[in-house]
Amino acid sequence: GAHYSESITGQFRQQLKAASDELGVSELSWLMACFKMVVFHYTQQTHIAIGVPVAGRGHSSTANLVGLFVNMQAIVADFTAQNTVQSLVKNVHDSLQAAQQHQDVPFDQVVEAVVTERFTGQSPIFQIVATYLPYEPLSLDIPGLSLEAKSLPNHASKFPMSMNWIASDDRLDCQIEYQQDLFDDVFIQQFMTHFIDTLQQALTNMSEPVVEVVRPTVVWPHCQAANPTGLLEGFDWQVELNPDALALDYGE
Repeated sequence: GAHYSESITGQFRQQLKAASDELGVSELSWLMACFKMVVFHYTQQTHIAIGVPVAGRGHSSTANLVGLFVNMQAIVADFTAQNTVQSLVKNVHDSLQAAQQHQDVPFDQVVEAVVTERFTGQSPIFQIVATYLPYEPLSLDIPGLSLEAKSLPNHASKFPMSMNWIASDDRLDCQIEYQQDLFDDVFIQQFMTHFIDTLQQALTNMSEPVVEVVRPTVVWPHCQAANPTGLLEGFDWQVELNPDALALDYGE
């Protein structure tokens, strides 16, 4: 796996906070909605499930326990290209709120209930993941020791694509982790630029249809992963992105 990061600062960062307050939704709702819009642009799928991890510490009995209790939730917010940005953001917000009501249900039980066929090497229900974390500076103070946070290299990505947002008051770091056998570096840079551009357009055009806001405003250089050059290449690309999608529909 590999990573690519960009940051949102200054007035752009404050616009996101103000828009969230205006609609009465979380920043995650805005970020997830725009993430879904960009995924829609490349896949033309409006039924998009995105995995979101939750801490799994909703009860006081687990608050002081040492261990990993993280559970995964699938957030699905259906929409059409003609839905407005505002309606999609609120739809995502409602989906996140509803999922929180069932955060204690183990993801394995959800898979057993809704997935009838499993495929080796492919995560069930969703293939992309998004996380939102508040930035917490290292504050451990141990006499006689000097502590410094270090990023550890991660050579394997568990999902085809993961979008991670780390938020502080004046900065939002956006990081994509991706599988290099599915996406090349140029495409990921294009995707990130497209996401940030879509977010900026959405914040100032809430009443516009999704299809208008997600339209790229810049032209990127040729990218094999994003711009298949022929029918077979295009078919292979769609199979990688949407392995469960209908391939052909003949007749009525």
